[in-house]
Amino acid sequence: MTLGQFFGRIAFAGIAVVGIFIAALFIIDAGQEDEFANTPEVTATDESDDASVEAVFDDIFNDTIFEGTFVANGPFSVAGEVSISGGVRGERILTISDDFRTSRGPELLVFLRAENGDFIDLGPLQAIEGGSTYVIPGPIDMSIFTEVQIWDDQNSTAFASAFIAPAS
Repeated sequence: MTLGQFFGRIAFAGIAVVGIFIAALFIIDAGQEDEFANTPEVTATDESDDASVEAVFDDIFNDTIFEGTFVANGPFSVAGEVSISGGVRGERILTISDDFRTSRGPELLVFLRAENGDFIDLGPLQAIEGGSTYVIPGPIDMSIFTEVQIWDDQNSTAFASAFIAPAS
């Protein structure tokens, strides 16, 4: 046998082995059922999905820790309540009630204020009428905070305050 014939037979044997391997893969794949064949299809449909999301949110943040009622500071008008809720993972959410309203101001912020004067800026007031929510960042000792303020940053004055107490 010549060297050319020898390499020809090796190449033919290699091609045959690869062909058998590929055929075996198809046979194995054809014998298995599709693992998702009996899984129901899930699709988003309508507002009921939004209601489900809200229900999950309510379940997670349903433990009201502190609550209070806003009172006006000076000539400003205000109405509404505030609550702070805790989640299962230690999150804290400050919620201003849906019946909230206050005077219009140039640059109103929401502060969580401690008795010693320290505060956490939760961001701009989202609306002068209606409810809103704010995430209280990081793990903090909530027992040092005594009040939620609507702060006019431009004039450095408190529009409204809600002294918070443990929820009953």
